Amino acid sequence: MPLKMVNDKSLFTVHAFNVRDNSHSQSEQALATKPGTGLDFWQYGFGADMHFQDAFEFYGEAAWQNGSFEKNYSFVNGSPTDQGIEKRQDAYAYYLGAKVMVPGAADFKPALDLQYASFSGDDNQHDEKNSGFINYGDNKSSIVVEENEYGIGLSNNYNVWRIKGSVDLAGLGNMSKGRKTPFTVSYHMFDVNEAKIGSNLSPTTANATAAGEVSPNGLGEELDFTLAHEYSENVTFKLGYGIFFPGMYIRENANLSPQLSTAGTQSTRGTQSVLAGDGNTASVAIFTVAVKF
Repeated sequence: MPLKMVNDKSLFTVHAFNVRDNSHSQSEQALATKPGTGLDFWQYGFGADMHFQDAFEFYGEAAWQNGSFEKNYSFVNGSPTDQGIEKRQDAYAYYLGAKVMVPGAADFKPALDLQYASFSGDDNQHDEKNSGFINYGDNKSSIVVEENEYGIGLSNNYNVWRIKGSVDLAGLGNMSKGRKTPFTVSYHMFDVNEAKIGSNLSPTTANATAAGEVSPNGLGEELDFTLAHEYSENVTFKLGYGIFFPGMYIRENANLSPQLSTAGTQSTRGTQSVLAGDGNTASVAIFTVAVKF
């Protein structure tokens, strides 16, 4: 489409910043007393959010991380040694999406959103490179798998397709007194980004193929429902329910590590039975009140 069709809601961004952190991942606590340890890498990327004729929205963002993951890394077969090397950080993450708003239905604002996202994982925890994306944010796109406050908090080593439908119930009349009341249903399909032995979600040797890959690599599916109500300019209520159905990757690898992120930035909360491979579903129900001052 011609650029002139992009309206004033569109946004284009670039970013670059340096990360320096003297903390350590769980796999490297043994090195915490050595000099020169800690993260020191650059993250850079770009993003775009383009609106066309108030009916279509295309958006996306990509980021790369390059630099030092560990300046004095020295593991041989999982044990620390006296001779250290620099372990490099080389990771990526991106998402792409398209949203369609139904014209002629301004009161209810119906919309359909399709998105794909990918967060790189590490294929070998004991080599000279970390490929797991270190995510310092809180991805709230799904209630169970990605939300860090009350969900699993998965932060890297996965891909996801998601589709979301939404409608504003304020269009029903005076029930909302003109305030926004969005109701959303979303479906998420997760799989492992790097399924080799030694990845963030590490399969047991017995369940891995000779090539080191796990087949299939489906983490599972999630279905979410949310209802929010803007009570006033300062107060918003929100109800949500999400249910996660474990995939074959989890069910066939009973000894998955409960620590999902090698960077140690996020960890599991309350879903050990699902990640232990017993095949149970995991569900989360939430009620929140947001107050702005």
